[in-house]
Amino acid sequence: MQPSSPLDHGTRRNYLHGCRCTVCRAANAAYVATQRRCPTGSTDATAARTHLASLARAGLGSRQLAHLAGLSRSTIRAVLDGTSASLRPATAATLLGLAPILAHGTRVPGTKTHRFLDSLRREGFTRREIAFHLGARSQQLQLHHTVTVRSALRVATLYSRLAAQ
Repeated sequence: MQPSSPLDHGTRRNYLHGCRCTVCRAANAAYVATQRRCPTGSTDATAARTHLASLARAGLGSRQLAHLAGLSRSTIRAVLDGTSASLRPATAATLLGLAPILAHGTRVPGTKTHRFLDSLRREGFTRREIAFHLGARSQQLQLHHTVTVRSALRVATLYSRLAAQ
């Protein structure tokens, strides 16, 4: 089925109307390739990829990023890995709006936590009393170079409560 006008050759419209000449097939192939790279109604994922990478460097894992964004982990990994070249505008906006909120189990440097504990010790609290106020199961404080976010928040809250007394 050839189109009525031979002047339309080399267009996708002509291909859709049934022309299968080499020029019209090439025009259709170019359109399809463009749509695969960046579908209509989608945005480039580069900005979201760099934002997610910076959040990952700050300590957020794919599980926490997926939880914060309300997306699947596979979507987060596809954006981070670069296998997803384009995103829907709403998904890109959601990813770009993510703030660095660490999960409570994430390990962070314990420098500030140790400073709070040292200040409490200088104020006269024993390690046993501090452990009791923190609700620890044992009577000893387990001090490491890194602490979980949960522990850091508990020590900071205890410090502000006891320092105010």
